[in-house]
Amino acid sequence: MSWSILFQFIIAFIFALSLFSKLSDYDSFFQEVESLEIIPHKLIALSVYSLLIFELFLVVSYVLDLFSVWRELFTITLLLFFIIILLRKTKTKNQTTCSCFGNDNFLNKYPIQRNLILILICILNMNIVSFQFQWSHSIFLFFSILLFLVLFDIWNTIKKIKVMGKIHDHI
Repeated sequence: MSWSILFQFIIAFIFALSLFSKLSDYDSFFQEVESLEIIPHKLIALSVYSLLIFELFLVVSYVLDLFSVWRELFTITLLLFFIIILLRKTKTKNQTTCSCFGNDNFLNKYPIQRNLILILICILNMNIVSFQFQWSHSIFLFFSILLFLVLFDIWNTIKKIKVMGKIHDHI
């Protein structure tokens, strides 16, 4: 397997998981964006929807191997934007984590480091010699990401059931 396919899978998976998590817990994501206090209240819904559409665009572009180099530049720009927002949040609210992926999501830990690693992966992917990308690669990436999302959802549901069971036992 080419390194480029692996890098594309990693980035597509992270953004697909991000999109899935934000859609699964839309209210928490909306409140997180609102709590940043950088967007006028009237534009928060538009901003949230725009970000979700943009993340979907990135997932599709990595899975289908579209817009090579441009998608990495867009990804790097978005991740740098997220890092700036997180640094601002750390400075103003003294919080080093985010709830960008919904409550209790493992992706919320170490967001700046995660984004820096993803930026490095994008830079590496831009510098890899181009190869002939085939539809079989896209199908593989799509179903792999779908499988991981389903497994993540099952894992997350089991975790929530365990928490609810503990709460029920205390009542």
